[in-house]
Amino acid sequence: MKYLILIATCATTLIGCAGVTPSTITSTSATVRPMPAERALPMSGAIYTERTYRSMFEDRRASKVGDVITIVIAEKSSANKANNTKSENTGSAVNSLSALGGLSAGAMKNANVNGAGERTLESTDTGNITNAFNSSLTVTVVDVLEGGNLVVQGEKQIGYDRGADFIRFSGIVSPQLIAKGNVISSTQVADARIEYRTNAQVDQSAIASMMNRLFYSILPF
Repeated sequence: MKYLILIATCATTLIGCAGVTPSTITSTSATVRPMPAERALPMSGAIYTERTYRSMFEDRRASKVGDVITIVIAEKSSANKANNTKSENTGSAVNSLSALGGLSAGAMKNANVNGAGERTLESTDTGNITNAFNSSLTVTVVDVLEGGNLVVQGEKQIGYDRGADFIRFSGIVSPQLIAKGNVISSTQVADARIEYRTNAQVDQSAIASMMNRLFYSILPF
C-alpha cells in the first residue's frame, strides 16, 4: 500500500510541475504601464505645432520612460581549474637481536632485523567549463536615473507544443552607448541580469521510463 501511495505522489508532482512559470532573478515587473493620454491640443494650421514638437538637436535614441531598446545578447564565459598534489613518505628501521628463545648471545651476534617502506601519492584534477548565450530581445525603459542612465527591463516568451521558453533581461544602459536603431550589446549594460528559463512539460515517454524504473525497484523478481 505504501508503494502505491509513493507512486501516486510522484505522478502528482510531475503533473504539478508542468506549465508552471519559472522563477526569475530580474524584477517582477517586466515593463511599465502606459502613461495616460494627454489632452489633444487644438490645431492652429501652422506647420509646426506643440503636439509634434521635437528638439532640432535631439535624435531618436531612447531617453524616456516607455522607450524601447533592442538588446543583442552575446555572452560567453569560461573557467579552467587544475590541481596537482604529490605526497611521498619514506621510512627505514634496523634492529639488532641479542637473544631469542633459548639461544645464547654469541649465537645472536650477527642477527639483525631490517625494515624499509616507501609510499607515494600523486593526484591530478583538471576542469574546464564554457557557457555561451546568444539571442536578442527588445526591452522597455522603466526608469531614468538622476545621471541620465536608463533602467531597462524586458521579457520574451516563446511557446511550443510542450511548454514555453522565457528570456528575461534587466540592467542599466548609458544613452551614449546606444547605437543607431536603438540597439546595444548586452556586454555594455551595467548590472545586467540575463536569464533563460523554460516550463516545458516532461515528455510522456520520459515519464513512462521513470515509472518503469520505479516499478522494477519495488518488484521482488
